[in-house]
Amino acid sequence: MTQILLLDHEGLMHTTLDFKLQKAGMSPVYCTPDDDLASVFNNNDIAAAITDIDMDKSIVEEILDFCIKNDKHSVPLLGITNLEDEEQILYWLNRGMHDFIAKPYKTSEIIIRIKKALSISEVRP
Repeated sequence: MTQILLLDHEGLMHTTLDFKLQKAGMSPVYCTPDDDLASVFNNNDIAAAITDIDMDKSIVEEILDFCIKNDKHSVPLLGITNLEDEEQILYWLNRGMHDFIAKPYKTSEIIIRIKKALSISEVRP
């Protein structure tokens, strides 16, 4: 089963996405900002990651840096946000964010975007 990392400090994504991810044949792996990213990645086969950009910018920076430093470029990172500032969105895209999902989000939209991100990452060299 495809493992999807949910990096969330409040657990809101867990409650809204858990059932939909499992129904789509994906297995959610939960992670909080207090967890060690290296352990999470070493103990799981993470195919994609979703994080709430608005929760803590330093955590988003940390996961992007981790993926770059540990050759996890093929793991697409999707950000959930209510950002409307075009400069901030461009900043995150240039840092390596794969895609954005606007709040309030529909769980079906997240599933579709994950599948799209996974199909694109499989084609990358």
